[in-house]
Amino acid sequence: NGFYGMTYFDESAHGTYSAMDVICINMRDVSRESVSHYKSMGLPVWCWGAEDEEAVSRAVEYGISLVVCNEPHAAVAVRDRLNKANQ
Repeated sequence: NGFYGMTYFDESAHGTYSAMDVICINMRDVSRESVSHYKSMGLPVWCWGAEDEEAVSRAVEYGISLVVCNEPHAAVAVRDRLNKANQ
């Protein structure tokens, strides 16, 4: 697994990215462009630091497959809202 911003990160074609199974980026670095960029490299995208409903919703909207947060109530509220909308 890879956490963006690691020391000695090698962005070359055969560098750090080529050894990753997934990338986990800080929510402050999450954008449509960043998620699309990593997905185009074949990497599932995870994020950490999504602490409110807006951030969790944005992560889901952008296609992030795992959201790590210290405040699970925000994630549960978004999950419940999405489940209700899909019924």
